[in-house]
Amino acid sequence: MEYNMNPLYKLLFSTSRQKVLAFLAENAGEEYQEKEIAKKTGVKKSSVNLALRDLFENKIINRKKIGRTSLYSADIRSNIIREIKIIQNITLLEALIAKLARNSQKIILFGSFSDGTNKQDSDIDLFILTADPAASRRILNDSALAERIQAIVKTPAEMLKINKKKPLLFQEIEKGKVLWEINEN
Repeated sequence: MEYNMNPLYKLLFSTSRQKVLAFLAENAGEEYQEKEIAKKTGVKKSSVNLALRDLFENKIINRKKIGRTSLYSADIRSNIIREIKIIQNITLLEALIAKLARNSQKIILFGSFSDGTNKQDSDIDLFILTADPAASRRILNDSALAERIQAIVKTPAEMLKINKKKPLLFQEIEKGKVLWEINEN
């Protein structure tokens, strides 16, 4: 995914253990052999072996033995894995949020990306409260993530209508993570 290019992502997930854990979290539910993890993360096989052993012993990841082969996976039901995925998701959106913040009042990430249950092909649900929806749409359309983003871009007046006409949607948005909000002071 696009995570590995982000400087903040590199800062947060730079050690061998962190790279292995980040890879498994990003691909939660998928099973991988040790050598596959080494190849896909660029971490030496011996370091992957140590990381997997430590992560498994601490019940952060799962291991399934098939004969002499072990398959490793991250369980999406794990709170730790979901929180790691949320951090990955937010770092993925960091540059886009910085651009959107220039003309927005509030930006909320909601849906599976906000609770860490997203898969590789999940949509990115964003709610953007802005006085200039057209400017926000242009920024979204120019984003490398444009195809994945499902944005609800509304003015404050339109937001009041959503609250009244679509209370379930409003509740879902309110459950999300506020990524940016204008400081009224």
